[in-house]
Amino acid sequence: MAAVISDIQLAESAVTQKNLHPDTSNMTHAGYYDFIYKKHAVKKEDFEGSYHYYLSTPDEMDSIYTVVLEILHRKESELRGKDVKSLNDSISTIKVTVN
Repeated sequence: MAAVISDIQLAESAVTQKNLHPDTSNMTHAGYYDFIYKKHAVKKEDFEGSYHYYLSTPDEMDSIYTVVLEILHRKESELRGKDVKSLNDSISTIKVTVN
């Protein structure tokens, strides 16, 4: 769960930084979400059901977000010192298709 949420947070950040038109932004988000679900071998419906369950159990959701923050901090640490432009170029080459 935490790994999926971490990837979603990264995807949302990447889309936000592109300053896209709202319709394009929504389609891009959807494409990233589909990619993330496939990457983690989870169905959208299953993820959303679990997410809604954890929303109703704040202590468990806090525990998940503690792990999410750890994952994101680890990724940030790994990327520190690398050329930010080359990272942005890598992100922009990811092709997302929306069905």
